[in-house]
Amino acid sequence: MADLKTSCMKELRMNNTLKEPGPEGQPSVASIVKNKICDGNPPCSNNGDCVNGTCSCYDGFISPDCSVDLKIPPELIGVRGDSLCDISEIPCNLSFVIAEEIYNTEKLSCDIVEYQVSANGTYVKMDNHIAVAKHETLVEVLCPLSTGRVKRSASSKDEENFSTAFEISVSYDGVLFSEPVAMLIYDSRCQEVDGFCRLDGQCFMEDEYSTINPCMKCNTKVSQYIWTRVNDIDGCIQIETKNPKEIQTIVLATCIPLVSVLIIAVIVGLIKYKKLKRLKVGNSQDFGNICTTRNSPYKK
Repeated sequence: MADLKTSCMKELRMNNTLKEPGPEGQPSVASIVKNKICDGNPPCSNNGDCVNGTCSCYDGFISPDCSVDLKIPPELIGVRGDSLCDISEIPCNLSFVIAEEIYNTEKLSCDIVEYQVSANGTYVKMDNHIAVAKHETLVEVLCPLSTGRVKRSASSKDEENFSTAFEISVSYDGVLFSEPVAMLIYDSRCQEVDGFCRLDGQCFMEDEYSTINPCMKCNTKVSQYIWTRVNDIDGCIQIETKNPKEIQTIVLATCIPLVSVLIIAVIVGLIKYKKLKRLKVGNSQDFGNICTTRNSPYKK
């Protein structure tokens, strides 16, 4: 069928007679044939109209022959680079996902699930979000990853993030997503057993200092997964914390005298207030006695 279509189109291009209008203004043979030989079998896969040899797809369908249903996600194969990315060699903030065939749509999206992988192989889900995908080729789409987030320091080897894994799915409509493909981001330097620390989601060499806290460094003799504090540098001397009982004694010794002084002040204030009140009442009574005296000029 494909060979017949190719031969027919070649004849239409070469034979100018077929391009001449038909009798009484009828379309030429070439235009009639072109409208009948759109891609697809049947033409436009019955999901669109054939217009001048080109399929005009109905809503919900795409591709040259309108055979792709947007409700059916693309079939993914994997991620460029054998699904691995070494952050010691290149940035790993983008994922190039490979598909059997993929078309560009207004809602082309990536569903990205992020995991932390510990040294003992345990996976911990950290994030899940949907990102706008960028159509690269007919078989490749670009999905941005959420790398670069600072990981918390771990208290043990099993809790430390050894690498970052992703599950990536793609959707034409932003609702129905494909089966996921996996991608692993790692630091090849940290795959060495000795001489490196895995800290804050990064790899540090022996005696390398933290870029955030200059008083912390990688000391594999102490731990490969916890920062080691340095006390032999100016400004990094660690102040010993007092015993909690000592702190409690100091607080009580300070607060009790203050409370006692406050109570005494309140008592003295109350005594003065009552004394002043009695004095006012006494003065009022004396004034009344004066007014009732026989020879008082104030007597009515």
